[in-house]
Amino acid sequence: MAKPFTIAVPDERLAGINAKVASFDWGALPDAGSWQSGVGLADLKRLVDYWRTRFDWRTQERRLNALPHF
Repeated sequence: MAKPFTIAVPDERLAGINAKVASFDWGALPDAGSWQSGVGLADLKRLVDYWRTRFDWRTQERRLNALPHF
């Protein structure tokens, strides 16, 4: 039988992910330059910056937990 659950990611887990992303070696990635050959490095860096500095996981967690999960 399916059981209801609540999304609850520990702060330590989010901090660990953030630390790994912050320490990523951007020199290890080739720069595709544009979306014709994959994501460009500049676009990927902007996305990562958004996630690290402006995305609010706790807000999203609350929104998701307003829905029934089984």
